[in-house]
Amino acid sequence: MIGSNRKTRIFLSLYGLLAIYQVFICILFSISYITSTPKHEDAVDLAFPLKGGAYEVVNGGMSSSMNYHFSHRTLKYAVDITKLTPLGSRKGKFDNPQSLKSYPIYNDSVYSPVEGRIIEVVDGVEDNVPNSLGRSTTNMIIIKHKGYNILLLHLKKK
Repeated sequence: MIGSNRKTRIFLSLYGLLAIYQVFICILFSISYITSTPKHEDAVDLAFPLKGGAYEVVNGGMSSSMNYHFSHRTLKYAVDITKLTPLGSRKGKFDNPQSLKSYPIYNDSVYSPVEGRIIEVVDGVEDNVPNSLGRSTTNMIIIKHKGYNILLLHLKKK
């Protein structure tokens, strides 16, 4: 009995430490979010640029642990969006990962997230194969809105 009582205390102590660790991580994420969120007057309200489906932001957020763009000054507010299949994945389980048509988002229409003036359009660049680094250029539209450039990148070649 004495041995099992000691094991129980050790287990509960470890479980308590794990709980404290999780609370600490939550506090750090909260502090990171609060300190890196722009002031309301500096924020730009964007409409979601896609319609008709379930989507997921795969890179986005206000810390580099959630968004690899965040550590790049010019990409800090960038997000990557993917459309989900009815089963909740980016593509069918047995679909070819190198084929763009395997991804439901490939033929989606993209809508402007703001009212503004189109200042640049790039088209004719070959589409990037998913999960590859691709090129430094991409098909895109740049919209000027209240002094900000809103970029819609990685668009399908026409």
